[in-house]
Amino acid sequence: MIEIQATTATQTAHRDFIELLDRLHRPTVTVRRDVGRVVRIGFGENFLRQRAGDGPAWAALAPATIRDRLRKGFGSGPILYRTGRLFRSYTEEFNQDHDQRQRLRTSGYELEYGSSDYRAAWHEGGTRHMPARPVTFLSNRAERDIEGTLGNYFNRVFQSAGF
Repeated sequence: MIEIQATTATQTAHRDFIELLDRLHRPTVTVRRDVGRVVRIGFGENFLRQRAGDGPAWAALAPATIRDRLRKGFGSGPILYRTGRLFRSYTEEFNQDHDQRQRLRTSGYELEYGSSDYRAAWHEGGTRHMPARPVTFLSNRAERDIEGTLGNYFNRVFQSAGF
């Protein structure tokens, strides 16, 4: 049997590499906050554009829904916006109905954003009587902004490691 002794330099390089992987695996609070901001802006754009990301426009409101909105003083649109509560639940970080989860998994750090408002699931998936009007699909531009935020973080990590 041959025994190989690792040099101090090898041990240091190995430790530095493990620390680098750990930093890449666990984005900082600032990076997570920046990603969340981009996601919430993307959700807001979906409400304003009345579509899920770059997908087709949401189905028009039914005539009965428009009549109900008008009778209650909400106007004929925009879709998914009456009091603004649902909108705020997706777009305001500290809103009581804003849903934000962060988990470290073996495959990497996982961030989830959405709404815990009781109506959110109905609109995301639709119902027997209402077409789906999903909010949580982001546009290509929003996804590129997230990639840019993470890319900048990864570049800083690599530069601080001497790469």
